[in-house]
Amino acid sequence: MDLFKPSLSKQELLSRVGSIGQLAGAQELVCTDGKGKGASIIRVRNGKGLDFNILPDRGLDIFDAYLNGIPMAWISQNGLTSNTSYESQNLGWLRTFGGGMLVTCGLRNVGSPVTSGSEHFGLHGRYSSIPATKVNILEYWDGNIFHIEVSGEIRESNVFSENLVCRRAIKTNSAENKIRIHDAITNEGFRPEEFLVLYHFNWGYPLFSADSKLEISPATTSVRDSNATAESWNEFSAPIPGFREIVYLHKPKSDSKDNCSYRLLNQTAGIGVKVSWPKAQLPYLTQWKMMGQSEYVLGLEPGNCFPNGRFTEMENGRIDKLSSFETKDITLNLNFEAV
Repeated sequence: MDLFKPSLSKQELLSRVGSIGQLAGAQELVCTDGKGKGASIIRVRNGKGLDFNILPDRGLDIFDAYLNGIPMAWISQNGLTSNTSYESQNLGWLRTFGGGMLVTCGLRNVGSPVTSGSEHFGLHGRYSSIPATKVNILEYWDGNIFHIEVSGEIRESNVFSENLVCRRAIKTNSAENKIRIHDAITNEGFRPEEFLVLYHFNWGYPLFSADSKLEISPATTSVRDSNATAESWNEFSAPIPGFREIVYLHKPKSDSKDNCSYRLLNQTAGIGVKVSWPKAQLPYLTQWKMMGQSEYVLGLEPGNCFPNGRFTEMENGRIDKLSSFETKDITLNLNFEAV
């Protein structure tokens, strides 16, 4: 429901409430039990139908998200977990993987765990276990539009090694059901540093179902484990017992403005989402199709690499390198639709 009716000015709207928080805003919360006990949460409501939870202790990633009360994201059996439970070795990342709308992978490994000398790079890297600092909530009016912005810094650092910092800002407003995510990733060390990043969006039921339609324009598509055909990426069904995950590796085409995008629609559920980003920033799109019972999720994951692990991606020339104090900007725009 749109609580910010266009016919009402800011003054007329405020005359009808005691606080703007009655309609929209960002609220700081804390989980009090279970695996997520002690975890910080920032609940954001834009007053037009978007309601989502940001996790400051997990890199300012986004957990559950709703459009007009309908859930958009897949939540794993782990649920909301505290970053203090994170296991960095091998596949330990999966023990605290709660799903959620966005889990950021990186910044020094994406995909399979690998070891180099004395250094181990666990599954999908450390980013989603790192708490943000300098977390700030900004609420302001621009004319009759109410804006909400949550920002902070996420630093992946190690004495004698990397010093990478991601400055993230997440924005929405009362005029449109959109989320804009902007990351500025900087190498604040004094030596060049490779970095990998993948934005692991996890779309769940009822947005994702046998009725879903996925729109992508791939230039090329391959299947990571060769357990399906490349043409099957847009084939969905009800949950299948014993289903083995399928990972499609797309190189998406860009539009006239050199942006890439995907659109996931479910006419039966009446909802959809379109995600777009500049191709120069994130030239690859990984699709994780997991149609198992309970593990019923469609991952659509723009990245500057594929999830094959640090060294495989290095060998294939798909890793960016930041020189000392160089910054790379990345912007993703999410447009939620009632269809």
